[in-house]
Amino acid sequence: MTALQQTFGRWTLSLLWLITALVSVATAQDVGLVILQQGGVADALAPWLLYGGSIVDALLGLWLLLPWAQRLCFQIQLITIAVYSVLLSVIAPEFWWHPFAPVVKNLPIMVLIWILMPGKSIS
Repeated sequence: MTALQQTFGRWTLSLLWLITALVSVATAQDVGLVILQQGGVADALAPWLLYGGSIVDALLGLWLLLPWAQRLCFQIQLITIAVYSVLLSVIAPEFWWHPFAPVVKNLPIMVLIWILMPGKSIS
């Protein structure tokens, strides 16, 4: 993979995380709160988790633009997506067959993250 491809991949992932952070609190807050409610999260705690998840997403998006500890950033992205996917699968499994495939899309995103991760062998 060329340096340009790696840079484009990082920027694209950064944009994905940053937009997700913004959308989850700006336009889809009600969806997130309903999912948390379905998961049995107390009403008082749900906004904290929603905003906390949004902050994590934003921090990952910004971290991708910085030159330090990239391998760790990619590892944390994989863990974050895996945790989000497992929780969503347990709480609202219907998102696996949702027309926009919000959980299914995590699989190719995780593959891209793994491909872009510094210090690993692709073979």
